[in-house]
Amino acid sequence: KRLSNTLETVLTTAGDDDEEQPDTGTLAALPIRSQNARRLLLLSDDELASRSVSRTFPQAVFDIANAPATIAALGLVRDYDPDLVLLDWKSGYSGADILAELKIRQPDLPVIVLSDATDEDRVRRVAGALGADAVLSKPVSQLLLLAKAHELLSPPLLRVAASA
Repeated sequence: KRLSNTLETVLTTAGDDDEEQPDTGTLAALPIRSQNARRLLLLSDDELASRSVSRTFPQAVFDIANAPATIAALGLVRDYDPDLVLLDWKSGYSGADILAELKIRQPDLPVIVLSDATDEDRVRRVAGALGADAVLSKPVSQLLLLAKAHELLSPPLLRVAASA
Protein backbone atom coordinates (compact mmCIF):
# COMPACT_ATOMS: atom_id res chain seq x y z
CA LYS A 1 0.00 0.00 0.00
CA ARG A 2 2.88 2.33 0.80
CA LEU A 3 4.33 1.89 -2.70
CA SER A 4 0.91 2.56 -4.23
CA ASN A 5 0.71 5.84 -2.35
CA THR A 6 4.12 6.66 -3.80
CA LEU A 7 2.61 6.82 -7.29
CA GLU A 8 0.30 9.59 -6.09
CA THR A 9 3.23 11.42 -4.54
CA VAL A 10 5.18 11.32 -7.79
CA LEU A 11 2.22 12.62 -9.75
CA THR A 12 1.72 15.56 -7.40
CA THR A 13 5.43 16.44 -7.09
CA ALA A 14 6.62 15.73 -10.62
CA GLY A 15 6.84 19.45 -11.38
CA ASP A 16 8.88 20.32 -8.29
CA ASP A 17 12.23 20.37 -10.11
CA ASP A 18 13.29 23.67 -8.50
CA GLU A 19 13.84 22.13 -5.08
CA GLU A 20 17.38 21.21 -4.06
CA GLN A 21 17.66 17.44 -3.95
CA PRO A 22 19.74 15.67 -1.30
CA ASP A 23 22.90 13.82 -2.24
CA THR A 24 22.12 10.15 -2.94
CA GLY A 25 25.32 9.08 -1.25
CA THR A 26 27.82 6.47 -2.35
CA LEU A 27 28.55 2.94 -1.36
CA ALA A 28 31.55 4.21 0.60
CA ALA A 29 29.06 5.77 3.02
CA LEU A 30 26.14 3.35 2.90
CA PRO A 31 22.84 4.81 4.04
CA ILE A 32 21.35 3.28 7.14
CA ARG A 33 18.32 1.23 6.18
CA SER A 34 15.11 3.00 7.14
CA GLN A 35 12.39 0.90 8.69
CA ASN A 36 10.50 -0.87 5.88
CA ALA A 37 12.47 0.99 3.19
CA ARG A 38 13.56 -0.81 0.04
CA ARG A 39 17.17 -0.49 -1.06
CA LEU A 40 17.79 0.78 -4.56
CA LEU A 41 21.26 0.84 -6.12
CA LEU A 42 21.89 3.10 -9.10
CA LEU A 43 24.96 2.09 -11.11
CA SER A 44 25.69 5.24 -13.05
CA ASP A 45 28.28 7.95 -13.55
CA ASP A 46 25.60 10.39 -14.72
CA GLU A 47 24.79 13.12 -12.16
CA LEU A 48 21.54 13.95 -13.98
CA ALA A 49 20.40 10.32 -13.71
CA SER A 50 21.27 10.34 -10.01
CA ARG A 51 19.20 13.47 -9.35
CA SER A 52 16.31 12.12 -11.39
CA VAL A 53 16.27 8.84 -9.46
CA SER A 54 16.35 10.76 -6.16
CA ARG A 55 13.28 12.73 -7.23
CA THR A 56 11.45 9.64 -8.52
CA PHE A 57 11.88 7.40 -5.48
CA PRO A 58 10.72 9.01 -2.21
CA GLN A 59 13.13 8.72 0.71
CA ALA A 60 10.38 7.47 3.01
CA VAL A 61 10.05 4.35 0.87
CA PHE A 62 13.51 3.90 -0.69
CA ASP A 63 17.10 4.09 0.51
CA ILE A 64 19.16 5.00 -2.56
CA ALA A 65 22.88 4.52 -3.12
CA ASN A 66 24.83 5.46 -6.21
CA ALA A 67 28.02 3.87 -7.51
CA PRO A 68 29.91 4.17 -10.77
CA ALA A 69 28.85 1.66 -13.40
CA THR A 70 32.02 -0.42 -13.37
CA ILE A 71 32.82 -4.06 -12.79
CA ALA A 72 34.72 -2.98 -9.64
CA ALA A 73 31.51 -1.52 -8.16
CA LEU A 74 29.87 -4.95 -8.28
CA GLY A 75 31.95 -6.09 -5.31
CA LEU A 76 30.13 -3.46 -3.27
CA VAL A 77 26.70 -4.78 -4.26
CA ARG A 78 27.08 -7.56 -1.71
CA ASP A 79 27.70 -5.00 1.08
CA TYR A 80 24.71 -2.82 0.20
CA ASP A 81 22.34 -5.76 -0.46
CA PRO A 82 19.95 -3.87 -2.75
CA ASP A 83 16.36 -4.92 -3.45
CA LEU A 84 16.59 -3.43 -6.96
CA VAL A 85 19.39 -2.25 -9.27
CA LEU A 86 19.09 0.47 -11.89
CA LEU A 87 21.90 0.07 -14.45
CA ASP A 88 22.67 3.08 -16.62
CA TRP A 89 23.72 1.41 -19.89
CA LYS A 90 25.96 3.79 -21.82
CA SER A 91 28.23 3.30 -24.78
CA GLY A 92 31.29 4.50 -22.82
CA TYR A 93 31.55 1.23 -20.88
CA SER A 94 30.18 -2.24 -21.28
CA GLY A 95 26.73 -2.43 -19.76
CA ALA A 96 26.61 -6.01 -21.01
CA ASP A 97 29.66 -7.00 -18.94
CA ILE A 98 28.28 -5.34 -15.82
CA LEU A 99 24.83 -6.92 -16.23
CA ALA A 100 26.28 -10.37 -16.95
CA GLU A 101 28.51 -10.27 -13.87
CA LEU A 102 25.69 -8.93 -11.69
CA LYS A 103 23.34 -11.74 -12.76
CA ILE A 104 26.05 -14.36 -12.18
CA ARG A 105 26.56 -13.10 -8.63
CA GLN A 106 22.89 -12.51 -7.79
CA PRO A 107 20.59 -14.06 -10.41
CA ASP A 108 17.36 -13.23 -8.55
CA LEU A 109 18.18 -9.54 -8.04
CA PRO A 110 15.83 -7.40 -10.18
CA VAL A 111 17.68 -5.14 -12.63
CA ILE A 112 16.20 -2.31 -14.68
CA VAL A 113 18.45 -1.12 -17.52
CA LEU A 114 18.21 2.57 -18.39
CA SER A 115 19.47 3.22 -21.91
CA ASP A 116 20.01 6.21 -24.14
CA ALA A 117 21.73 4.13 -26.83
CA THR A 118 20.99 4.89 -30.45
CA ASP A 119 20.44 1.18 -31.16
CA GLU A 120 17.66 0.48 -28.64
CA ASP A 121 16.66 -2.82 -30.27
CA ARG A 122 20.16 -4.24 -29.83
CA VAL A 123 20.31 -3.08 -26.20
CA ARG A 124 16.93 -4.69 -25.50
CA ARG A 125 18.02 -7.99 -27.09
CA VAL A 126 21.38 -8.13 -25.33
CA ALA A 127 20.09 -6.96 -21.94
CA GLY A 128 17.12 -9.33 -22.13
CA ALA A 129 19.37 -12.28 -22.99
CA LEU A 130 21.60 -11.43 -20.02
CA GLY A 131 18.68 -11.38 -17.59
CA ALA A 132 17.59 -7.75 -17.32
CA ASP A 133 14.08 -7.59 -15.89
CA ALA A 134 13.26 -4.42 -17.84
CA VAL A 135 14.88 -2.06 -20.34
CA LEU A 136 13.64 1.53 -20.34
CA SER A 137 14.69 4.24 -22.79
CA LYS A 138 15.98 7.53 -21.42
CA PRO A 139 14.62 9.97 -20.70
CA VAL A 140 12.32 7.78 -18.60
CA SER A 141 9.09 9.15 -17.19
CA GLN A 142 9.10 9.14 -13.40
CA LEU A 143 5.75 7.37 -13.32
CA LEU A 144 6.88 4.58 -15.67
CA LEU A 145 10.11 4.00 -13.72
CA LEU A 146 8.31 3.94 -10.39
CA ALA A 147 5.59 1.62 -11.72
CA LYS A 148 8.17 -0.82 -13.13
CA ALA A 149 10.09 -0.80 -9.82
CA HIS A 150 6.85 -1.39 -7.91
CA GLU A 151 6.03 -4.32 -10.22
CA LEU A 152 9.46 -5.91 -9.76
CA LEU A 153 9.46 -5.44 -5.99
CA SER A 154 5.97 -6.88 -5.52
CA PRO A 155 5.76 -10.44 -4.19
CA PRO A 156 5.67 -13.00 -7.05
CA LEU A 157 2.03 -13.96 -6.42
CA LEU A 158 0.95 -10.34 -6.79
CA ARG A 159 2.92 -10.02 -10.04
CA VAL A 160 1.17 -13.09 -11.49
CA ALA A 161 -2.26 -11.78 -10.45
CA ALA A 162 -1.54 -8.33 -11.88
CA SER A 163 -0.49 -9.71 -15.26
CA ALA A 164 -3.49 -12.06 -15.55
